[in-house]
Amino acid sequence: MLKRFSRLALWINLIFLLTHQVVGQNLSSDSTRRLFIEPFDKKINIGPILRHRYPIFIISGQDATHKRLYFRPNNSATAGLRGYTFGIAWETTLSLGKGTRSTSRYGESHSSDIVINGVGKRWYGDFHWLNYEGLYLKRSWENYSGDSVYPSRRDMTIRTRSASFTWIFRPERFSLRSAYLFTERQIKSSGSPLLRVQVSTTKFDAHSPLISGVDVDYFSDLDQVNGIHFTSFGVGAGYSYTYVPKKNFFINGTVVAGPAHYWSRYLNPGTTRTYDVQFNLNSYMGFSAGYNGDRFYGGFSYRGQTFSLKTNSSLINGNQNSFAIHGGMRIR
Repeated sequence: MLKRFSRLALWINLIFLLTHQVVGQNLSSDSTRRLFIEPFDKKINIGPILRHRYPIFIISGQDATHKRLYFRPNNSATAGLRGYTFGIAWETTLSLGKGTRSTSRYGESHSSDIVINGVGKRWYGDFHWLNYEGLYLKRSWENYSGDSVYPSRRDMTIRTRSASFTWIFRPERFSLRSAYLFTERQIKSSGSPLLRVQVSTTKFDAHSPLISGVDVDYFSDLDQVNGIHFTSFGVGAGYSYTYVPKKNFFINGTVVAGPAHYWSRYLNPGTTRTYDVQFNLNSYMGFSAGYNGDRFYGGFSYRGQTFSLKTNSSLINGNQNSFAIHGGMRIR
């Protein structure tokens, strides 16, 4: 416990030092910003997007054998539209069929998501609404051959609602929306420290217990639990940098990490609910590259975020990875 709070105090001090050092600096003039960034405020962006989002829940036992259960949806590919109008970026996609791999092996899954972004010179905010229905299960202690059928749980769902706000400390030299929304163009290579605040709620549940009878001996503290709901509040500090090797082309990397506060509840049918509160570390990573021209744009991006919860004898962690290919055109 002391070690956990020591790490938390270290992150809080790092964030304080970062904000204390940069907030006191005055913004450079608009002329300086025009040397590094070109806005497209009077234009509307619209185009298709193909997204590969692959969430995973991992339940690990704390025994000597370290048994693990992996829960994933079969359908990880979605397609839809993405646009930018009046300072609001939006994205809506639907799953491509019942599964991107063999449904006879991995079962059927359905997914949908809605993403809304609000952007400004100094800040970047987003809201995510994600749904997955139908998961398959993989046991770490079993070998699966090329024709093995994975246990399928069509009654399982993952629902995530999250909102984040990112403060950019050097908006006169760096544009985060240029790298991920294409609403501006980074002219010269530059970067900026970031401060990110996120609130999210996740529900991982089923109509029957999450752990089946044949596996319950390895995860006894989750016996008869048919739902894990948790809400997190995290603050992280990091850095983002965009490299411009040639006019209209760019490569961006973003890393943010910091403490997170989790409120969790475990649902047991017919009994009282179990609640827990704990601190842990939260991380976010982003990468993007592409072409950002006057009229047409396109590229690909990756975003990944992790979480971790600990029970009496099990560890629950996972990530929300997203890989997208997108493009479009600008119209006045």
